[in-house]
Amino acid sequence: MEGVRAVFAGFAAGYVMGLASLAVAALYLIRLRQHPWVKRAFPPETSPLLLLVPLSVLFFLTWTLLGLLLGALFHLLESSAPAGGLASPNRAYTGILILLTAAALVPLLPLLRGYRLPLLAVAAAFVAIFGYGLPYLAA
Repeated sequence: MEGVRAVFAGFAAGYVMGLASLAVAALYLIRLRQHPWVKRAFPPETSPLLLLVPLSVLFFLTWTLLGLLLGALFHLLESSAPAGGLASPNRAYTGILILLTAAALVPLLPLLRGYRLPLLAVAAAFVAIFGYGLPYLAA
């Protein structure tokens, strides 16, 4: 039963992460409307809401699937290494997520100079929601 609780907590965390990503995407979609490649790809009369609908489907499916997988990973680590730490019920799980997030950010930050703020916002939300929220939801 503990495994089901952890996987469901991952699903819920993934849904919250989808909402957070959608909020960041909505803010930056408004900013990107003036970008040349967006002007070429979409007619000027296209509503930003029409662009957010497919993004929301993509975000919710992707983040909830990742949440299910991270919930299973949490359950495995909680079974084998249940020690708390880093202000989390499972130090190993939260540490792994922090390290993976940092490893993903290091090569992306120089490449996406104009988008550092949304990238950092999504990374911070990822660590907060999956690294800290999921373990407390599963507990």
